[in-house]
Amino acid sequence: MAPIDAIKTFYRRYTDFAGRSSRSEYWWFLLYYVVILIVLAMLLGNTSDMMDPATGMMGGYMALGWPALIWALLHLIGMIALMVRRTHDWGKTGWLNLLLIVPGVNFIWEIVNGVIGSEAGTNKYGANIHGTDTDTLN
Repeated sequence: MAPIDAIKTFYRRYTDFAGRSSRSEYWWFLLYYVVILIVLAMLLGNTSDMMDPATGMMGGYMALGWPALIWALLHLIGMIALMVRRTHDWGKTGWLNLLLIVPGVNFIWEIVNGVIGSEAGTNKYGANIHGTDTDTLN
């Protein structure tokens, strides 16, 4: 899937928790999402509030500023739906994405979810979106 197609598909299927999504759709959208997040943080973020003086730690999305936090919140449901569809693509239940709430596991889970290839043919979540037995990154 081409980058622009992946972004269009994300917004078109924003609340669609059924079906499957390819690795290319997942990665192209994630790249777009992170690039916009970084640009918002650099251009509009309040870097003076990046460090919590009480703990000496970064403050998550708030460390990136309000625009980045709003960007993240606007995409929250769509990101969850995309991850569920991605998990469906390799033949597993979307409930596995609850692993994202476990501290330290969420980043690893996002990588795993994006690396595992499609289940060949049709599975209980639908037909292989490539119409073939393999998932390609084209």
